[in-house]
Amino acid sequence: MGRIDFFRKVIVPQLSSTNHEMRNKIVRKILLDLPSLTESNPGFSNILSATKCVPSAVTGTMKSPLELYDPEVPQLAVLMDEDFFPEEFFMDPNILLSLRKLGLQSTLSWSVVLECARSIEADGTKDDREIAVLAKSRGNELLMFLDMNIETYFPELVRKSTQTRTSKFFRKMNSALFDDAEQKKKDKQLQAERINKLLNIKWMPIHTEPPHPFLPWPDRCDPVAAPLDTTKKDNMWLASYSKRLVDGDVHSLHLKKIFGWLDDVSIKDVSLQLRMLGKTFDKLLTKIETDAKDSIGNEEKQAQKMSINALCQKVSSEVGRLYHILNNVETEYEIDVMKSILHGSSWLWIGNDFVSSDHVAYSSNINATPYLYSVPPDLACFRNLLTYFSVRETFGSSDFCLVLNRMAEEQQQKQNTNVTPETIELAVNLVQKISDDVLRLKDLEIFVPTTNGEMAIASKLVYNDAPWLSKDLGGKKEFTYAHSKLSAVVCERIGVKSVRKILLQSSADMISFGDSVVHEAFGQSESLTRRLKNIVEMYPEGPQQLNELIQNADDAHATVVKFIISKKEYGKSSLLGQKMVDWQGGALYCYNDATFTARDFQNLSKIGQASKLQKLVTTGRFGLGFNSVFHWTDVPSLVSGDYLVMFDPHAKYVPGATESARGIKIRFSNTQLVEQFPHQMSPYLKFGCDMKKRYNGTLFRFPFRNATTSAESEISKKQYCDESAIQELLTNFKKN
Repeated sequence: MGRIDFFRKVIVPQLSSTNHEMRNKIVRKILLDLPSLTESNPGFSNILSATKCVPSAVTGTMKSPLELYDPEVPQLAVLMDEDFFPEEFFMDPNILLSLRKLGLQSTLSWSVVLECARSIEADGTKDDREIAVLAKSRGNELLMFLDMNIETYFPELVRKSTQTRTSKFFRKMNSALFDDAEQKKKDKQLQAERINKLLNIKWMPIHTEPPHPFLPWPDRCDPVAAPLDTTKKDNMWLASYSKRLVDGDVHSLHLKKIFGWLDDVSIKDVSLQLRMLGKTFDKLLTKIETDAKDSIGNEEKQAQKMSINALCQKVSSEVGRLYHILNNVETEYEIDVMKSILHGSSWLWIGNDFVSSDHVAYSSNINATPYLYSVPPDLACFRNLLTYFSVRETFGSSDFCLVLNRMAEEQQQKQNTNVTPETIELAVNLVQKISDDVLRLKDLEIFVPTTNGEMAIASKLVYNDAPWLSKDLGGKKEFTYAHSKLSAVVCERIGVKSVRKILLQSSADMISFGDSVVHEAFGQSESLTRRLKNIVEMYPEGPQQLNELIQNADDAHATVVKFIISKKEYGKSSLLGQKMVDWQGGALYCYNDATFTARDFQNLSKIGQASKLQKLVTTGRFGLGFNSVFHWTDVPSLVSGDYLVMFDPHAKYVPGATESARGIKIRFSNTQLVEQFPHQMSPYLKFGCDMKKRYNGTLFRFPFRNATTSAESEISKKQYCDESAIQELLTNFKKN
């Protein structure tokens, strides 16, 4: 048996059962003698190439030369695990030369490329930082390897780009005539599967820290990522949060195209970037301000200001690109994606902060920062984008109410911290603005600033329209007062209660006054003031009005009747209502010593129910006589027993008077009304009436119309405040 046959038939078949040390010596001897062995029998190389005779470097697994890789190729040494190379015992240059002749690999197949990628992924996602960093380095080598060998792994792309129109034509003809269509289809499908796997394995080297300190960045970032999840560094301000930034160079456009780096950043990624840019800005701003609190020097404060300015300038310079992309979205799907991501977030840049689009309008007639903002001029060009998010032309009452609500919530979160003076000033302005929207007021829940620097619901507050009183009202529950800058008119509109009305609530009842409907032709009803005007016109003016009052007293079995004409002007501050001011002057008083019964009060409330003179004559006590007093006044009143009664046919002077209740009946006995409303009660302190205890008598007061009230009256335009009219009344009465 010859030497070659001995190796081929005896030695090689038994290598697998030989001990490790002996096997290595035998194989080493064969490899060193390979040139002479194959010279006489070239076929021996083929046998040895397929024989698992060389142990791998790490595990010692027996592999054939065709399964191992050349350790002297630098890129392979970096890319591949050590176990892909021969054991160190076989690293002799002469042995490696023989292994190369037997098929030692010097380049990577597609399957090995994918295997390398998976190996990088396994190490790159480990918690061991050192191993992960080494994996990133291997990923960079694989990226460079693919970039340099683009024709090897992606020949179809290179071929398409280099073919001329003529060569393409002949290639198609040749393919149609000679290529196996089925095999071509399988090859194409296989290549697509390879590329898809390559794109989804985490092997691409990426930045683990943001290239710019102001960039949005995820909480965890492994050193490697799948190519589908990456983008080039040029796009970092468009997608740094959702895409990983490649930390490596690629020169081939074909490879960039495969990785998707030549495509536009998706609307989803841009929208998410904008959302997170707002959050990142808030975090950075908070950190800068927090750091500044720990330093008190001027240099530190200046540094803080510079940091904030730099942050704002960088955001201003980059955010426009995001808005430009989103402003040009075309499909309904993209619009829906964008809106779903940005909804409820602060994404609209106003120059020094990000705010929600709900808090922005194109214009505002009130400066409501930092709660509401106007669209900055440099963003007005993104009209499409602003329209998608329903940015309004201007703000309305509901927006202002929401701001007041936010102020209240912020105060509650800060636990009893009073609102700042600037916020109070804004709140006052907003409440005043809301009060102008009369049609919406009943639908709104309005928070209002108080005198204590708090925010409270309007319906739980009072406004101080009785400033002459101490805020300690002697036994009354403690009031919470609306801010003093809010006028009485504004407070009334928004539902803040009047102190005066509250003081009257327990003592007063609104009374119906002449409001039984009088049906005229065609089903129309006549107003009360119109009916009284007709009565005054039909019942002549003169001393007979005084006679009627005397007759009424006689019907009540009075034994004394007295008249006084007073020209005194009483105080005009502590009144039941501000509109009572014009009725604090001259008046006619009529006293008698009879006291009103419950029936008398009831009959008195029915005055003015008839406008025909013949009907008035038959209405009984307080019919014709009392109606005639409207020659002199629009607000007649009386004190009798425990009550003060005031009538107001116009429903505009007496507090609380309405179309259905044109008067007020106040129980004054055993109350503090005379102390609480001294100016209002002073005119009645006559004929033994002290407005504190029950009054056994009846005192009418008929304040004369003056120039102002006569001009406004719907009953009579005649004034009785001048001397001649009063003197004429007295003279005629004496003659009568």
